[in-house]
Amino acid sequence: MLWILAGVSIALLIYEAGTLITAVLLPLVNNPNAIQTDFHYYYDAAVRFRADAGRLYQLSDNAIAGFAYPPPAILAFVGLSYLPLGASLTLFTAGSYAALLTAVLAWCGHLRKQGLTIDGRMQGAVCVVAVASGPMYMNAIFGQVNAFVLACSVGFITLLATRQVAAGALLAAGFWLKIYPVLTAVVGLWNCSKCHSTICENNLIV
Repeated sequence: MLWILAGVSIALLIYEAGTLITAVLLPLVNNPNAIQTDFHYYYDAAVRFRADAGRLYQLSDNAIAGFAYPPPAILAFVGLSYLPLGASLTLFTAGSYAALLTAVLAWCGHLRKQGLTIDGRMQGAVCVVAVASGPMYMNAIFGQVNAFVLACSVGFITLLATRQVAAGALLAAGFWLKIYPVLTAVVGLWNCSKCHSTICENNLIV
């Protein structure tokens, strides 16, 4: 069944890539005012922020929406705002897909450590399905940070048991981008409670 989904996803990915490139990225490369996306508003906010940090959440004259992320998230867009809008969104989109693949590969590795059998073919199929998924396509179309937030959240979960400092840094980065990673704090509390119970049991045995 997974390979059937992967085959369908490949066909869907070809369509999505063509639409994304011809209907969103290339028009913006040729004309920054050709299409309005969420990324356009974040890009404009970064330009305003560079001129005056106090204007981060103010609307520009030609925007119908403003910056909708936590204040530290603007740092992710400031560097991109030095590029033309089309080139900036293209770079951001490539980074989004790279973040998604990183998250999928990290999660597959985490599941292997939990005892699940995931060979290279299955991992490849899962990657194709994830890249072609509707949510990822919409994330790319609108230029949103969700793939980066996912990578931060997965990194937090997979590193929590062995590298707590790095896990905490990734969770903080997720918070800076979007508030959704607060849900992963439940995982941290659950793991901490399990560790505490194990320590107590070991002390009782001693």
